[in-house]
Amino acid sequence: MRHFIILAAAALVLPAAAGAQQCSGSPTKFRCHEADGTISDVEIQGPFTRTKGRNANTGETWSQTSQKTGKLTKTTGRAADGSKWEWTSQTIGSRTFTHGVDSRGRSFSYQCDAFRCY
Repeated sequence: MRHFIILAAAALVLPAAAGAQQCSGSPTKFRCHEADGTISDVEIQGPFTRTKGRNANTGETWSQTSQKTGKLTKTTGRAADGSKWEWTSQTIGSRTFTHGVDSRGRSFSYQCDAFRCY
């Protein structure tokens, strides 16, 4: 699950993530390499961000799509084992509220302000 969240964030904020991962390409189509062998191809078209990942060491693949409409972002994905995840984030004022279901079927919910998430 760690990779899914990290790459979701990377897909939405390439300039900030580029230092944490080795990424190359254009601002709307790029590839990132992680130390564990994961390679992620990201393509941004309008409100959609599509990410396809593959671990070069294990051959496992996964995918994720995010759609941003105003202050609402909906993300869905499929893990290497075929399981799915989805979450929705909405920004209201200075807070972002996120809820969803992870790839193991567990529900989660949290909110973040400028200083922390809880």
